[in-house]
Amino acid sequence: MDTHGFRSRLHHAHEVYVEYWESVMDSRLETPQGNRGSDILLMFKLKAERPEKYREEVKVMDAGASKELLDRLRALGQPRVPAPLPAPSSIIKEPSIEAQYQELPVTDTEAEGSDLSDAV
Repeated sequence: MDTHGFRSRLHHAHEVYVEYWESVMDSRLETPQGNRGSDILLMFKLKAERPEKYREEVKVMDAGASKELLDRLRALGQPRVPAPLPAPSSIIKEPSIEAQYQELPVTDTEAEGSDLSDAV
């Protein structure tokens, strides 16, 4: 219940407030000098105070393409399970053979190169 007209007075005060900020914007457009860094702040202020006039409206006409893209991204994000490795019995066809150690004869040139007494 609004017995004292509070809502209408608040609405009128807000209109006067927004008109002040619009006049600031108009004066900046007429004389583009001075510190212009606050122009962006003014733009956001007007978007907040009068969104029906200054805020951009984005209308999504067809959400099918974005839904398909989202589904593909989700599929890419799923963990990939590698294919199981084959059983060891199918890899090894013959049993392993123990290694055999054989001592090879040393040649004269290898014996001369391995002499450490000449290096000192």
